[in-house]
Amino acid sequence: MPIWGETMSAVTQCPKCNTRFRVNPVQLGAYRGMVRCGLCQEIFNAARYLRDGELNLQSIISSTQKEVQREFVESLTKGAPITHNKFYASHLAVDGMGVAVVKPRFWWFWAAAILLFVSLVAQTAYFYRVELVANFPGTKPVLTLYCELLDCSIPLPQKLDQLTIESFSLVRADPQQASVITLDVSLRNHALYAQAYPDLELALTNSMNATLARRIFRPSEYLKVGEDEGRGLPSNTEMDVRLLFSVVDLNPSGYHLDLVSSPLNR
Repeated sequence: MPIWGETMSAVTQCPKCNTRFRVNPVQLGAYRGMVRCGLCQEIFNAARYLRDGELNLQSIISSTQKEVQREFVESLTKGAPITHNKFYASHLAVDGMGVAVVKPRFWWFWAAAILLFVSLVAQTAYFYRVELVANFPGTKPVLTLYCELLDCSIPLPQKLDQLTIESFSLVRADPQQASVITLDVSLRNHALYAQAYPDLELALTNSMNATLARRIFRPSEYLKVGEDEGRGLPSNTEMDVRLLFSVVDLNPSGYHLDLVSSPLNR
């Protein structure tokens, strides 16, 4: 009979890399206590490098080889479970030299990998929160809570290449008031999601195409009463804008109109 029961084990430490392993003394006895570290491949006598205060393997190793081998075969046929300790979960295998190989299973590696993955997802959600909400509206409640924790906001997306000026004209509003001009603009959103209203930049030029004056109209200036700027321009929608302004003493002969990204989306 062996000195230890089948469920007893000990902790040995590799003399080269100081990695600890939980080992089964009955299995070790079949190889005279010689094991190979699964981390650095060092071959050493497990009985000589037991941790202080652990049970001694030497009494098991000195048992008759026949008895040890019998119990080793029985332990394999019974499907002995893998043992665990606070350092590594480990098991034994046999290499080509007939030496038991102790192989650590790096649970901490997988824990670190999961932590890095979660961190990557969190950073991606932060930097692409606007696009995520635009393309996947169902994520908005979760991302809104996430932004409350980070003190950030989720503005409407604004892709100027998906916004176009379909038509525009600049005419005098009243022949009796030559300085008052009317600007009519038709805007269209070609995106598959609502977009923030853009700014309108108007430049008045002379006959030499030199700029006489430039002005930017914010959405709050050109939206009609009752229109909610926060809702944005809906997907695949066209809207008409009319603006009145004065050009006293300028006498322009031409103009340019461009869409400009609003301050919140720059």
